[in-house]
Amino acid sequence: MTSLEQVITGLKSDTLEMIDFDALAISLDDMRRMICDSPALRVELALMKKDYRDRILGMLKAMLACRHDDSDAETAALLAGVTQEWNAAQLIALYARTAARFRTCFPGSFTYARAQYENGINSWQEHKL
Repeated sequence: MTSLEQVITGLKSDTLEMIDFDALAISLDDMRRMICDSPALRVELALMKKDYRDRILGMLKAMLACRHDDSDAETAALLAGVTQEWNAAQLIALYARTAARFRTCFPGSFTYARAQYENGINSWQEHKL
């Protein structure tokens, strides 16, 4: 039982001597801080969720441009809706899956085919980046 639950139980039983006023003061102070910080935290969470959503949408659009996948199109359509419909855990999991698939489709380091000259020397100058 949390300290706040203990205080509530003590108040309901009408036994004031059972209430730990020091614990009550600490609990109330914690609640005050949470209530005061709540609007700022909501704004920050909304900003982070929007960023995750935008990143996922960008990756999905790039993958859809290369090859059409119905599940990607459906996910992109769902993400185009309101950000608050997705909780943070869902967005993080979706980001991890989408980023892994994106890296498979678009590897960050490319292996270039090496051009061989008659003398067997490899030339990287034949390839543009």
